[in-house]
Amino acid sequence: MRHLLELGRVLYRERGGLQLEDLVQVEEGTLYLLDLYPKERLARLIPYELDKEKCRRFLWIGDPPQSQAQRDRVTTKELRYLVGQVPGALANDPGLRERLGHLVWNVGTGKHGSLLDLRGYRLEGAKDVPRAQDSQPFWVEGGILHWDGKAPGTGKGSKPGEELAGTLEAAWGIRVARGKRLLFSLALEGSPVADWPEYRDYLRRLLLERPFQGVKEGICHGCGVQAPVTPETAPFRYKFYITDKKNFAPGLVDEAFPKALALCKECFASLLLGERFAEEKLEVSFLGQRALVLPEGEGNLRLEVLAHRVDRLLAQVRGLEKVEAWRDFLQRMGPGTKAGFLGFSLVFFERSQASTKVQEAVYEVPPSRVEVLFQAMEESRWLSPWGGEVEGLGDWVRLLGDGGYASAMKVAVHLLAGVPLERGFLLPPLLETARRALWESSRGPMAALELLALGAGWHWVLRRLGMLREEGAENKQAWDVAEEYRRRFEEYGFGPLRAGLYLLGVALEMVGHAQAQVAEYKKEPLLESIGWEGMSLVEARHLAQRAADRASHYLEGGDLSRFLEVVGMATDLMERGEERLSQREIPYYLLMGYAQARARRLQAGKAKKQQAEEVTHGE
Repeated sequence: MRHLLELGRVLYRERGGLQLEDLVQVEEGTLYLLDLYPKERLARLIPYELDKEKCRRFLWIGDPPQSQAQRDRVTTKELRYLVGQVPGALANDPGLRERLGHLVWNVGTGKHGSLLDLRGYRLEGAKDVPRAQDSQPFWVEGGILHWDGKAPGTGKGSKPGEELAGTLEAAWGIRVARGKRLLFSLALEGSPVADWPEYRDYLRRLLLERPFQGVKEGICHGCGVQAPVTPETAPFRYKFYITDKKNFAPGLVDEAFPKALALCKECFASLLLGERFAEEKLEVSFLGQRALVLPEGEGNLRLEVLAHRVDRLLAQVRGLEKVEAWRDFLQRMGPGTKAGFLGFSLVFFERSQASTKVQEAVYEVPPSRVEVLFQAMEESRWLSPWGGEVEGLGDWVRLLGDGGYASAMKVAVHLLAGVPLERGFLLPPLLETARRALWESSRGPMAALELLALGAGWHWVLRRLGMLREEGAENKQAWDVAEEYRRRFEEYGFGPLRAGLYLLGVALEMVGHAQAQVAEYKKEPLLESIGWEGMSLVEARHLAQRAADRASHYLEGGDLSRFLEVVGMATDLMERGEERLSQREIPYYLLMGYAQARARRLQAGKAKKQQAEEVTHGE
């Protein structure tokens, strides 16, 4: 809320206060204007295609955020509100009563106690709606709306507005297009109520004055000024903090709500502006979840500078999800554009009419942290030959399987905050995702191995950032292995045991690839025989022997010699290793070697094919 208030202050200062148009929500879809001619007893339904101009003209600022509140705005998202709750609310206002009071039909008490009185109206362009048995008091015959004389809303589970709206929707054939918004508004004799000065005055009083009725003076939590303050939060759309639950009040006492949060009129209006700006400009889909991106330190900026920074910040956040998007943004900005990273807060949330629940959040991420993250992801390119170049934080949704969205949010928050991760949190879901891909994906082994190679790329990034807790890691070794493996072992900080398991995976891939060729790349029996859900070191050594037995059937010549050499290095390192690994970690390092070896093989094959094509083209 502090971030939203700071944003709102910029808007409030630059625009000289709050204008109703500043709160307008832009939608795509259709607005139906119900235009009434009382003298002629005529009702017309006029459709408008929604765009920014129409949303502003009809002052679509949304229905009241509270789920149980009376609908009291003339432009609304439900026809049942327009012909039910809205007319009574508007007619109760002294400024609107004279013009609208004669249209209200009082059928009961409470918010469902009134209707728009359309009895006997001719519905222009409507089709007949047959009279229903007992359940529906309204029907249309000869284009005229009829009423059976029974009190509306007396049917089981029905409300007056729903009954009338149901008949009108059937008569006029109102349907909502998928993915589009339907809005409804009211006009009298061609004059939309939203255009009336009396309605605009009513709406301002509703939003800005009613929350301050009967309040006392106090200290504003937004600006620290002594002034009349309100604890009311009902008009706000982001329900991070609400005053209809006592657990938000100090001491669980209703009267103590002002001690938790109280705002003066200017800060109240600024917060309305800030959340509307955030809803329109700063809500994003990040890792498949709804999120708010809140800029840091923007309170003293001019509006045009803020708009520029927001564009850059959103491009930056999208780039964190997919690095290529950030590269594209910089390219569009022109040659020589510097990265110029910005600080921000990121809030993942779920939203309902009653509350806004924060799922995960990271606050005040400094520009230096953003720069380090981008740098580490860019540097992962050295792993490209082994399938380990990371594409962005969005990779984690793929890597973590069924629970990918929730787990990916946790990983993103840790990365942005610089809080280390436990290997035990990451390895089991990664292995499970790859195992399921092995058995369920139409691409079979390759789908699983690509996930493992990508996971190995992120393993390096996390270690590069100092974010992977690795107990008992033996980082300084004099490696007696081929040069092609030495750098990888040093970069990953492998001790002998993890290096040995990795090399065993490389050796297994040689046999697995030969098996795949025989099976036309649909199956790899040796890969399937690995203990994906966990295995002991004894089982890993038995696997090495089993692979050696199969190698003599599938490999020959130089390939067989190479296999024996790698297996020899692997078993020697495994014997010398003193690290303690869990049974879930052992197959991970083995499969890591397998996956990177396969990626390297495919890269080499592509390079060889491309070289041959270039030679052919040259001839």
